[in-house]
Amino acid sequence: MNDYHINLESQEEAVNSNISVRYKPASNISHYSYIVYKNNQKYKEENVAINEYINITLEDTGSYKIEFHNYDINNQDSVFITGNYVIDKDKPVIEVNQKKIKIRVGQSFDILDGVTATDNIDGDITSKINSNIDSLDLTVVGNKRLVYKVTDKAGNETFETVNINVMDSNQNGLIFVRWTMIGIFIVSLVIFVWYRMGLRKEKRLARYSIAPLKDDTMSLSGKVKRHYENLLTIISKCLSKSVIITKRSQRYQKYIDALGKKNDTTLKFVAHKIMVGLCFALIAIVSKTFSMKVIQFSGLFLAFIVGFYAPDVSYAYKYKRYHERIENDLLQAIIIMNNAFKSGKSITQAVDIVANQLTGVIAEEFKKISLELSFGLSIEVVFSRLAKRVQLEEVNYLTASLTILNKTGGNIIKVFSSIEKTLFNKKKLKLEMKALTGSSRIITYLLIGLPIVFAIFISILNADYFTPLVNNPLGIVILLIILTIYIAYILVVRKVMKIRM
Repeated sequence: MNDYHINLESQEEAVNSNISVRYKPASNISHYSYIVYKNNQKYKEENVAINEYINITLEDTGSYKIEFHNYDINNQDSVFITGNYVIDKDKPVIEVNQKKIKIRVGQSFDILDGVTATDNIDGDITSKINSNIDSLDLTVVGNKRLVYKVTDKAGNETFETVNINVMDSNQNGLIFVRWTMIGIFIVSLVIFVWYRMGLRKEKRLARYSIAPLKDDTMSLSGKVKRHYENLLTIISKCLSKSVIITKRSQRYQKYIDALGKKNDTTLKFVAHKIMVGLCFALIAIVSKTFSMKVIQFSGLFLAFIVGFYAPDVSYAYKYKRYHERIENDLLQAIIIMNNAFKSGKSITQAVDIVANQLTGVIAEEFKKISLELSFGLSIEVVFSRLAKRVQLEEVNYLTASLTILNKTGGNIIKVFSSIEKTLFNKKKLKLEMKALTGSSRIITYLLIGLPIVFAIFISILNADYFTPLVNNPLGIVILLIILTIYIAYILVVRKVMKIRM
């Protein structure tokens, strides 16, 4: 055997890399063959016709040994068997019973409870598990990531992560509040169902009874609305003592007509915004309580700010719809006034005809004009007041035309025919542009809404996915950058898609 040359006779310790065995038989050997056994099973066999060096590469996980059959010139067989070569490329497995752990602040726990590690060759290696528990601060409320690590003898590493939710120490109080809220919700639901059943029973029995001459009863929703309006009135009186708030509230003056709240004041809009902000703050408190967490002042303030400005979106949308209705009906009003002028009617009579024949927002505006004219205001003043209320370019054209005609005179039928034709062509062009850009607008809305839908969907699947963006100062900076880019994107897209007529 001393004449055999092999560079690696044995590799009893497992390695996680390929093993290369180089073999050269004795000089009196004319040819030879070898058989590779893997896990005591024949794995590979090959004949070598001449006496030369060969390299045998072992790659897969397993225990190998090689059997060489050497033949001299007389075809005499001699056998040489190597030692074992062990390759282990399979990573060990860490099994964790709980992927999420909830503890209170300062509470200790056994990090290896329910955690085991096994390897295909080394067997049970639970004792070799390491973790980053020393780097975690369990005295601070929040989500922590406990990382387990284990390495087998061959050097294969495996990691496993467990989420630790560190909750506030006053958990019992939170549990009491949560169940109290659940109880209030269930009781309210039962009362509501009972009330609805009573109304249905009352309707069934009404056919067999005589209705009173005058029914002054108020429904439950009506009573709630009345109390809410009274609350807004009280808040408005308190806000009226502040000069700054009173001045700032004047920006809601344009919404009074658009929302059909003629009897409301601008301070009531501010009071409503405050109530919505408080509702958002209450919802934030309830959601945190159900999550067994205590809401921070910053989160409470953020919820109030979001709720405070949320009604502005509804106001702006309704005001836009109000403008669109006036814009759509203005052409009909111009046509009716032009026909009235052709029949010899005056401007005041033409205004009365529009107010009586049309319905909707434009009819209400012309009724105001008719009322102001009856009070003695001039044509210039009433139409200027109309232009300030509705803030439409077409109304400015109408006001300017009537003012000039009233001062200098002229053919009012010709002027109104020109205005009618101009408004008709403009409306036609706008409808054509809306049809041509319809697909682009849909794509724009989808691109704007997809990030929000995606964020909501991810939050439903994993509630803690975006937590690092809120609890980490660097995450807050990244979140602000994302929001800035998103808002800039919306503004650019709206600017590009906006077409001035």
